[in-house]
Amino acid sequence: MIEEYLGFAKGEGAEREKEIVLDEFLRELFTKFPQEHLSLASFSELQGAPVIWRPYAMKRALTNIITNALRYGKHVWFQGSLTPKMITLVFEDDGPSIPPNRRGDVFRPFVRLDESRNTETGGYGLGLSICQDIITAQGGSIFLEDSSKHGGLKVIVHLPI
Repeated sequence: MIEEYLGFAKGEGAEREKEIVLDEFLRELFTKFPQEHLSLASFSELQGAPVIWRPYAMKRALTNIITNALRYGKHVWFQGSLTPKMITLVFEDDGPSIPPNRRGDVFRPFVRLDESRNTETGGYGLGLSICQDIITAQGGSIFLEDSSKHGGLKVIVHLPI
């Protein structure tokens, strides 16, 4: 477990920021998932928007969010919006959500809410911790809510432009 986290920290820390086109980045990311389990809002608002990111790190963070949503639910809904200073990415699922009193726990390393899961299939409890580290390093924030209109968890990511 420690080797996995240290490997992440070492590898992602060395990545340099570069300018990417937001909608192209997201379209490529979403192709990695079964399309019948994704509902993607229009990308027109994000079209052509340049951002300065560590692309592999951000890909890892957003992939983790989507993977978790599909692990616990059957479908993921995505919506993105853009203001002159901020990008907001919202992921909603139809899974069981996370109890409000446990939401802060999921960002702590090695915390797994479902203790009965096999670590070979359920991971080590590092995913959302790493995700938060990546997003915070980009100057952003991540929030969990149960206000998804689909009955599951709503993950909101804010990132500066």
